[in-house]
Amino acid sequence: MKITEIIVHEGRGYNHPFEQYSNFKQGVTLKASITEEYDLKDCVKRLQEKATVEIEAIKNRTLDSVNKIKSLEDAKRQIEIELERAKRGGDIPF
Repeated sequence: MKITEIIVHEGRGYNHPFEQYSNFKQGVTLKASITEEYDLKDCVKRLQEKATVEIEAIKNRTLDSVNKIKSLEDAKRQIEIELERAKRGGDIPF
């Protein structure tokens, strides 16, 4: 049998850090063309390792974005609280 192409898929699911019933499911598929001179097992292993690294990078970027959004929402909420306090005649703490 002559194998000329390898396709690997890596999928990952993980919980949302702030939502109890929310999670993320992401995947990446990589494809490589090979010739007979390459070691098939080594090529599959290396391609799978690349897919694993990429899906981990996607996970990290996603969680970084979620954390940034949460921080911005918290800051917005605090500003709204201080604005309401100021409207009622309270002192502005800054």
